[in-house]
Amino acid sequence: MKKFKKLLFIAVSLGALILAGCGRSDMTLTVNGDGSFKAVMNYGIVKAGVADDGAMEQAKSLITGSLDQSGVPYTETENDEQVTITVERDFADIDELTSKDAWQGIGFVPAFRQSEGEGVWIRYEDGRLKLSGTLDAAAFGAEEVVSGSDTFGGSLTVILPEKAEDFSGGDETGSSYVAAAAATPLK
Repeated sequence: MKKFKKLLFIAVSLGALILAGCGRSDMTLTVNGDGSFKAVMNYGIVKAGVADDGAMEQAKSLITGSLDQSGVPYTETENDEQVTITVERDFADIDELTSKDAWQGIGFVPAFRQSEGEGVWIRYEDGRLKLSGTLDAAAFGAEEVVSGSDTFGGSLTVILPEKAEDFSGGDETGSSYVAAAAATPLK
């Protein structure tokens, strides 16, 4: 029941941000040469999309409340345009990244899987890292939350230790690959 309450709280929180038309969820996944991973999740709240300081505090607490409740450390930064809440995770290997508990208590992150199905299929084949799947609301586990919204966006940027031999979809910038453009709404 406690787990259900946390998930419900996360869903309601993100729903409120979406209804306000002021939210983003962007992940950067760094693949290290030793097969470990570092994931950085940034939740952005656009100041122009919130009515006043009270509404901004409420929007921030919707995200940080669930993180605090789950004991997940985060940082909060602010500039003239938005407030960003950042969560970082390190994973020893692909098995840990794709485990059921990898992002427990943290909402709206891509679901990495080692088998085909919902989420982002990530695996090592022939010594090469391969990713496939559709980066949409289902991949983030947020179909019901973002339904009908076209102002809430997200992205997955993958940074490799060296340039990819083969790459399709998204944009390439050096050894980084953006799987969904930052301005693209998740639908």
